Amino acid sequence: MRRLLVVAAACAGAAACASTLPAATALAHQGNPNFRSDVHGLEPATRGVTVEVLNRDDRLLLTNRSGRTIVIQGYSGDPYARLRPDGTVEVNHNSAAYYLNQERDGEVPVPAAVQRGLPPD
Repeated sequence: MRRLLVVAAACAGAAACASTLPAATALAHQGNPNFRSDVHGLEPATRGVTVEVLNRDDRLLLTNRSGRTIVIQGYSGDPYARLRPDGTVEVNHNSAAYYLNQERDGEVPVPAAVQRGLPPD
């Protein structure tokens, strides 16, 4: 199966993307007025795949109607998340991006056991 790379100049919370997402609690329907993320495209452009920023920058909504598996790369080019055609989202806990994206500023510790090149868990 051909792997697709989603490149989105958007918020760091890409792992939170799913076909259905809960509303943010603190800024329920407004988003943070001090931040704004934009999607500039997908690479390669793929029919049936769309990315949308929700609430200015709170999260991404990735819709996959392509019939293919979408792979989102982490900051080091490692496989960070995968969205299967059936809507299943899988996150790689061996990717530093999983931990860094837990907070907006990325000021979170990455476990020492996480190393580039480890296979996805």
